Amino acid sequence: MFNFPIIDLNKLESSSSEREELRRGLTDVGFFYVKNWGLSESELQEIEALTREVFTASDAEQKKLEAYIRNMAHSFYLFDMDSEFIQKVDPNLKLDIKRIDEKFWKMFLAMKNTGLDLLTWFEKIFSLQQGRLREQFATDPVCCLHGNYYDKTPKGEWGIESHLDKGLITLLYQDQTGGLEAEYEGKWYPIPPIEGSLIINLGRMLEYFTYGVAKGAWHRVRAHKTDRISWPFFLNPSFDAQFARLDEFKSNEAAFTDLEKKRRINVSGTYEPGTTFGSGTYRDWHNKYVVNADEHRRNRGHLKIWEMEEPAKAEVDGPSFKSLQALPNQWKQPNSRVYLNGSSWGGY
Repeated sequence: MFNFPIIDLNKLESSSSEREELRRGLTDVGFFYVKNWGLSESELQEIEALTREVFTASDAEQKKLEAYIRNMAHSFYLFDMDSEFIQKVDPNLKLDIKRIDEKFWKMFLAMKNTGLDLLTWFEKIFSLQQGRLREQFATDPVCCLHGNYYDKTPKGEWGIESHLDKGLITLLYQDQTGGLEAEYEGKWYPIPPIEGSLIINLGRMLEYFTYGVAKGAWHRVRAHKTDRISWPFFLNPSFDAQFARLDEFKSNEAAFTDLEKKRRINVSGTYEPGTTFGSGTYRDWHNKYVVNADEHRRNRGHLKIWEMEEPAKAEVDGPSFKSLQALPNQWKQPNSRVYLNGSSWGGY
């Protein structure tokens, strides 16, 4: 069993050993746990119960949740459009839409604040000027919270195949089922659940912008004997953030170039679209690789996703709509995405 770093956020300020563990997680492992991140055990138990209700609710009840835009915009889709997804539906279940929106908004904010706090700690660990990462990439980050329901997958297949996340930081809460694995020095290790803790992994963007000093880690989800629910939160750059590598890390350029020559970028051994960045803004990248994600999809997975976003930045289904209260309940299909920008609808 590999020893993944476990960081207590309440001790980072006072404990040098805690900061050294964070450094190990950032520069060596690419995966680590964090404790004391903002939600209590009872709140997390309610989050899990509400999530199971959402995934077992009828189509009509899910429509009500999609049509309810207050703190967040809600939508559903299948990661693998071709999956035959088996869902147990309870026709008598009535969702408490307002409570769901409020509870998951609290989770959304707690995870967002934790991610931004970690960026600040990254600045301290790497002796950067205060605000260097946050001001360059995350003054108004684009964030997304998922509820992921993994179906039982056939033997020999994967819930999600091995991959690198593309953004800055991913924060994950998972149920007690287990199944998440990460690669370290060529070997795969399980990342078992620790009650109440988040799992943090660094994205391809943060790795690239720091010339590989911040380490991105490959990970995957195994097939299970039972279903699994997880809650990943993706902290991505602000829409207007300029993609520029940080000169403070340029001394590691040769080592990172060597690593890139040896590594695979996706399971086929080729560069996955969207993992090379160059210049431009996050908005440019997002429009190409998220709005049109189906054109670039490589990995297949057996899961259903409940997506929650801030309404002003949300990606939703269908054509342009005049009313925020009239969203369709359909699976996302290629070329059907539009964005909500302030109070008006329009595609970029």
